[in-house]
Amino acid sequence: DQWAWLETVLQQPADFRVVMSSNQFGITYNGWEAWANVPVERQRFIDLIGQTQANGVVFVSGDVHWAEISKQEVAGGYPLYDITSSGITQEWSSTEPNDNRIGEPFRSNNAGFIEIDWEQEDPAIQFKIMDVNGSDVLQHQVRLSELRF
Repeated sequence: DQWAWLETVLQQPADFRVVMSSNQFGITYNGWEAWANVPVERQRFIDLIGQTQANGVVFVSGDVHWAEISKQEVAGGYPLYDITSSGITQEWSSTEPNDNRIGEPFRSNNAGFIEIDWEQEDPAIQFKIMDVNGSDVLQHQVRLSELRF
């Protein structure tokens, strides 16, 4: 029932879609709970995005007590980004490897943001992680056109 519901939602017209998951989607194995531990289901999700031609899918996740931005390349599709923000009240002393990570992780208290400039012809999408002082500590920009089939 959940997969059928997801397929219906992905078929609806949208320029940008945010999938929120408690566990990280776009990482390589991190030793903890993650979609990497259920590779058949993760691939099914990726395949469903392709089958429905759902543009603009981005994942937001947490649970690992650090922040990072991951980019997972998808054959025949567009890259899937996973913006992980967790540790708004807790810091973590170490991180696990992630071959899909863009840049470095951030292990102190943080919050994640997605900002979209819809005024541009090809909207700019900023993925950001901010520290407790409101300073950007991680960021990555893509264009909406990069999240298209």
